[in-house]
Amino acid sequence: MNRKISRRHLLKALAAAAASLGLGKVLGLSPLPGIAQDGDNLSYLPIIVKPPPPMSQIAIAQATSYDRQLVRQQVQSLLDGLGGLGDVISPGDRVAIKPNLTGGISVTPLPGVSAIESYITHPEVVRALGESLLDAGAGQLFIVEAIYDWDSYVSWGYEDVAAAMGATLIDLNVPQPYSDFISAPVGEGWYVYPGYTVNPILHDIEVFVSVPKMKCHWSCGLTLSLKNLIGLVPASH
Repeated sequence: MNRKISRRHLLKALAAAAASLGLGKVLGLSPLPGIAQDGDNLSYLPIIVKPPPPMSQIAIAQATSYDRQLVRQQVQSLLDGLGGLGDVISPGDRVAIKPNLTGGISVTPLPGVSAIESYITHPEVVRALGESLLDAGAGQLFIVEAIYDWDSYVSWGYEDVAAAMGATLIDLNVPQPYSDFISAPVGEGWYVYPGYTVNPILHDIEVFVSVPKMKCHWSCGLTLSLKNLIGLVPASH
């Protein structure tokens, strides 16, 4: 189509196309609305509408405090809203839970609020999730993070949580309890890195769960689960 289209006409045509998205139909050629027609010489816009892709399941719950019973109730509500863990956990699965424990204990918390209440994944959330995973049949739990210092696990309550659930704390910055790191390829395609060096625990587990902290960030604006995965790679690599 060589005819010039004004911005206004183009927006009207796009709006019409967008309005038809919910119909899930394939449409044929349609005249562009509002464009002058020279006799029978009409301007046509081909519109092909495909059904939208399946949406991911999302569940939302609110807790007004980190009270243990309340958090457990709301986490279970989230999992129930997603259809439970039956399609995720098989009996005896080894499960790694990755919280967001950035900065280490040397970082000064915000005035008047603790680290776990502001920029660190609260241990009660991990406890509640871990208990749900065990109830669903998980055989062994690991809490994994490339921590700045082991005292992060101690000071922020993760040693107590791990002990209560029989979970194992892993520092992804070191290869222990293995003898060395492994190199995990990312596969073929347009990737920046051919692979990543990681603690072998990430290869040996059956299920991986990211538990980020939704928070502001000085350069990214907002951090969610994708940024939490940066902590899978040891700082030395």
